Amino acid sequence: MNKSGMAASFVEETPLESSGLHAVHPNVEWIASPGEFTRSRLLYAMLSGVYGAKSNYKLVRDFYPACEVIHVVSGKGWYLKGKDWIEIHEGDSVIQDLRYPHGYKAHPDDPFVIKYVVFDGMPLVELWHLYFTDRTIILTSPCPKHSLLPSMDAIIAFMQEPEPALEQDYEISKLLYGLLLQALAYRRGRDGDVSGDEYPAALQHAKRYMDEALDSIRDIKEVSDRSGLSYFHFNRSFKRYFQCTPREYLLLNRIHHAKRLLLLSRHSVTEIAYRSGFDSYSTFLQSFQKVERCSPTAYRKNGRQD
Repeated sequence: MNKSGMAASFVEETPLESSGLHAVHPNVEWIASPGEFTRSRLLYAMLSGVYGAKSNYKLVRDFYPACEVIHVVSGKGWYLKGKDWIEIHEGDSVIQDLRYPHGYKAHPDDPFVIKYVVFDGMPLVELWHLYFTDRTIILTSPCPKHSLLPSMDAIIAFMQEPEPALEQDYEISKLLYGLLLQALAYRRGRDGDVSGDEYPAALQHAKRYMDEALDSIRDIKEVSDRSGLSYFHFNRSFKRYFQCTPREYLLLNRIHHAKRLLLLSRHSVTEIAYRSGFDSYSTFLQSFQKVERCSPTAYRKNGRQD
């Protein structure tokens, strides 16, 4: 079974009995097919399941077009954040934006078993920017009120329904909003106010400018000039704090804006390219295909089919 969220390539046949699971197979996945309304307006789950890693499991990946939450049911391993491998144990959770470099590896003597939910949605980029200043939130053995596991279990249960309906999409969206709020509450409880005050004011100003003027920025140097930093120092500092370059951040914002217009407007694809800040249709097409793994036209067509 191909596990797209974790890109699992190993299969174990031993049933799992731990942490409240009753003989749940450690390699099982459910795939959702939400309709146009859900994809264009709600948060929605794409994949979910349980994965038991082999001792030699390792994944390092630059990009996947979604976000993911995992919970370590048993065992341990490591999560790649920036250039550092951070150990995760039973009871830990990780919620992350997969559009930026990430990775996992299992402990050779006690490989992890995880539950996972891969999710996306039109409001997600704005919510992530509003709630978090980091691309990854690691919840280390959170107290029950901050645990993500009950919401994850509920989402997985909904995705097992043989005939999903729009009402289930609403419920899953509510649960995904709840996951983000629980992660935010955990961060605030652990670190105090995490609104971004710990990040240099120059970078916060530059980030807001890229959010607000994504359709008019012609060059990253324009952004670095506004920040008051040299071009080199701005790029290096931005990547240090936000785990991506300013150019990558701006590109993903533009692609997200274009996705919204493709689903919610009647503009031509070429007009959407210019409205999203691309200087030509060919540049837009190439960038969109690289990020979304399909053309803008195919994305619009698939998004408007229930």
